[in-house]
Amino acid sequence: MNTKYYFKNDTRLSNYFLCDVVVDNIKFSSSEAAYHSQKFLDEDIKKLMSKLTPDESKHVSRELTRFIRNDWENVKYDLMKKVVIEKFKQNQDCLEELLNTGSMELIEDTTGWHDNIWGECMCDDCKNLDHQNLLGKILMEVREYFRGEYK
Repeated sequence: MNTKYYFKNDTRLSNYFLCDVVVDNIKFSSSEAAYHSQKFLDEDIKKLMSKLTPDESKHVSRELTRFIRNDWENVKYDLMKKVVIEKFKQNQDCLEELLNTGSMELIEDTTGWHDNIWGECMCDDCKNLDHQNLLGKILMEVREYFRGEYK
């Protein structure tokens, strides 16, 4: 896996890509909104998230931090993976784009919003920091999951 594929939030790989995703029987306009809904156990908050754009869901979830589930830090990776799997199960065009990345290392280019947990920011302030690229890792796991399904 030598070749790196950097993607931004204007591709089908991004959680910001607008496509319907049903998670826990609620329809969201993006996997970003679905992911932020997972932070909450309250069904009303989850339903609120279903009405929001990707950016709105991110900001509203930050405003509602006092309601975030207590185990969030322990479950967020698995819940992101659950949401991402659902996105690609339900959106064939997105799945095709993911599978077309072959065996490339997938990295979300978060230059501009400095997210070094889910992606990699390469601005002067961040380029020497540790980049976890958790979304990229999840996408590569999900790609392998679907490869197994379609062999």
